[in-house]
Amino acid sequence: MSSLFLFLPIALVVVTLQATVMHHLSLGSARPDLIIISLVLWTMSTGRDRALLPAILMAPLFDAVAGLPLGVSVVPLLIVVLIASIGERTLFGARLGWPIFAAFTASLAAGAITLLELRLLGWRTPWTDLILRILVPSALLNAFLVFLIFIPVEYLRSRRSFGLG
Repeated sequence: MSSLFLFLPIALVVVTLQATVMHHLSLGSARPDLIIISLVLWTMSTGRDRALLPAILMAPLFDAVAGLPLGVSVVPLLIVVLIASIGERTLFGARLGWPIFAAFTASLAAGAITLLELRLLGWRTPWTDLILRILVPSALLNAFLVFLIFIPVEYLRSRRSFGLG
């Protein structure tokens, strides 16, 4: 429960930064997704069960702030948690390879699911262009950022006094 109280203010900051600042920052056509990065790291640090509620809470907050139809981000963020939790303990444990792979895969899956949902809602979504020019580069950038952030997060996770373990 303490991890949830720690994550709620962090979730508000992450959603606000993602919706207001991060879409202005880019490396070519790649844009970092702090929500996906934080959920991947949170899932790896606390486990799937503790990451589901923050994902459910962050999704409508982001939808509201970003101007998306309410609820569009719920399924993609739950998929992010699912992907990150698949190998959290069994495949790689705390090794660096799994978080990088999970961030890349989760970014692609979340983006593709969001595109599908928006298409089903009648939005124009040029799949090939968006996947090749934005989703893949953004997934690579998210994986690189997880690489940079993972070691400090693992250090904090190992310190139970922070409520992350």
